[in-house]
Amino acid sequence: MIRRAFTLVELLVVIAIIGVLIALLLPAVQAAREAARRMQCSNNLKQLGLAVHNFHSAKNRLPCGENDPDWLVFKKPGTTDRLDAVDIYSPFCTLLPYVEQQALFDTITSMLTNASQTTPYDINLVPQTGISNPTISGVDNPFRSEVSAFGCPSDPYWKKPSGSPNFTGVTSYHCNRGDAQTGSNWGETRGLFPNGTNITFTLANIVDGTSNTLLFAESMASNPATADDRKVQSGVAILDTAIRTTTPSQCAATRGSSGMLNVTAINNKGRRWPDARQVYTMFNSILPPNAPSCRFNGEREMLITASSYHTGGANVALCDGSARFVSDTVDCDRITEVLGQNLGSNVNEPHQWTGPSTYGVWGAAGTSNGGESKQLP
Repeated sequence: MIRRAFTLVELLVVIAIIGVLIALLLPAVQAAREAARRMQCSNNLKQLGLAVHNFHSAKNRLPCGENDPDWLVFKKPGTTDRLDAVDIYSPFCTLLPYVEQQALFDTITSMLTNASQTTPYDINLVPQTGISNPTISGVDNPFRSEVSAFGCPSDPYWKKPSGSPNFTGVTSYHCNRGDAQTGSNWGETRGLFPNGTNITFTLANIVDGTSNTLLFAESMASNPATADDRKVQSGVAILDTAIRTTTPSQCAATRGSSGMLNVTAINNKGRRWPDARQVYTMFNSILPPNAPSCRFNGEREMLITASSYHTGGANVALCDGSARFVSDTVDCDRITEVLGQNLGSNVNEPHQWTGPSTYGVWGAAGTSNGGESKQLP
């Protein structure tokens, strides 16, 4: 009787075929996973946009950047002075009840109420965005919480590092601060989310059209494992130059090879969702998505750029509640100029320019009242 079996050559051929099939299948699986992550990311931005509209319906205004009126009502006992730290509570703090985080919001307001009624006043009773007080009266600081609505699944650093429970929660999404390079505590903004002690915005202020104006964009969180995060999507290049006179092209020039910055960088972008300062929760529509971000004079003066790990661009949310993908080749026009230069602005105060954006279609999308009718492609 003749016994039949695979020869060694046949076995090797079968193994080779299986190897080729796996090699063909893996990229397809990875592409499918990234497509799902990108869709989830877009959905998160839609939910944030819906949260803003629900907030507006309840309050007849948009959330503010710094000094939101909802937080300034909490005063030090026996005074008219606001509690410490509440001035930098971000729009994400204000929106918590509208992203299914009512319990977290209630914890924050309960702690603030207690701090405003306790004599003598104790700053450690106030939740600090930098987690200098990880526990408050035996309860976890609520800003240590990770909120899934604030994280893009493609962002490898939106979750806190394991073994580091005292880190603040992270965000992959930033609020539109417009096409002007400003400090986070300045009164001016050509975007949305102003300093609430100067002005509050409503949807009626968006005269350029809600479908033409940015609300949020992705901006990838920095790597907490290194103090010098030079990856373009997540790091912030240190320029230490004058914010009013530094051109966007000087920031763009910090891009080196292989997607890395060619200067020293900082690693705190997006690392605190409750903090309204530029590097943590704001972005500018000046340089295109996935261009460098830069620090000027200190932590309050930044140019923060939209970024993502989705190929070719980044997701954004518009003021009409829609979400879309914007290419990193979007028109940004004259980035070699400061805002309004050659258009009639006072170049010593470019952030006070009230005309059309210098920075093309992308800049126009960041302005709420620039007089442009440009639409994102």
